[in-house]
Amino acid sequence: MNQIQRNSYFKLFSNCILVPGATKAAIYDLQREQLFHIPLSFYEILTSSEIIKVSNLYDEYPQDHETLREYFDLLTQNDLIFFMESKQGFENFPEIDFSFNYPSLLSNVIIALKPTESILKYVENIIANVVDTKCKYLQLRFRIDFNSSIFQKVLTLFFENTFFKGLNLIIHQSIFDHSDSKEILKHPLIGQIIVFGTENNSSKNSDPNDLVYYEKTDFPKFTGLNEFRFNHFQPNIISYSEAKSHNLYYNKKAYIAPNGEVFQSPFANNSMGTIFKNSLKEIVEELDFQEIWDISKDKIAVCKDCEFRYVCNDGRIPLKKEKKYYFEEACTYDPYNE
Repeated sequence: MNQIQRNSYFKLFSNCILVPGATKAAIYDLQREQLFHIPLSFYEILTSSEIIKVSNLYDEYPQDHETLREYFDLLTQNDLIFFMESKQGFENFPEIDFSFNYPSLLSNVIIALKPTESILKYVENIIANVVDTKCKYLQLRFRIDFNSSIFQKVLTLFFENTFFKGLNLIIHQSIFDHSDSKEILKHPLIGQIIVFGTENNSSKNSDPNDLVYYEKTDFPKFTGLNEFRFNHFQPNIISYSEAKSHNLYYNKKAYIAPNGEVFQSPFANNSMGTIFKNSLKEIVEELDFQEIWDISKDKIAVCKDCEFRYVCNDGRIPLKKEKKYYFEEACTYDPYNE
């Protein structure tokens, strides 16, 4: 930090959000989708006043100059703060409105598929149901016994519907390796591809935007994906805004099992209906289906004390006891002891 900066006032950029946890805090850079850990002591300094003069902090903490220098190096080197000579002018940098209002009934639908004689007719029915909810983003899970020809025909049906904006895939290694499938996987609608049935397990270390190899073959749930999501937090304005007042995993999401039954997620055990009796829109509009959409992490025991609560896309089902929410299964991260 140079002398000019030490004599200046500073403020975090509006897209850089401070989130306290039980033992440490985090800064979410929602523009670059990055997370930075800071101690609670520094979090308290940063939140003690909206606009702070750096030199005042050095005067207030004469024994901690080296620590302050390290903290400010973190903030400046990662472009998390900006400096001004006076307080005047900071009003020209308004806060971001993080209210969340998604325009469609569903934002994402997970569809698990198995090959049958009527698979193409079934997929046409699925597509019509999904479009009726105005959902534009899908994850398609193809069972191990799909052959390349049927796989391509199914995908083509989704490609031909111009309403969709993005398709993520979970496919078996045999489909991914098939030469006839290579070109169709380059389609602009295709986003993340997870390949199962392979010995190459790179799900923990790979970038979540890249091709991801996934080892287990527990179709259709793929329970290990919960751990994968935890290892690849992606803080951004949309997900942060949603997580402030909703459950980031369950809100406006639905799962259609291979038999047409509709669930709140692949981890839910209670079927909420079937698309052969009611439309997906009718099922999702029921209050019972939406009952956990608004259970944010701020309402769940342990999670409410975690600095990752607004970026954690956790598929565990929140349970309720005596008006309090909790998870039956413990998380791999303990915010009280990390």
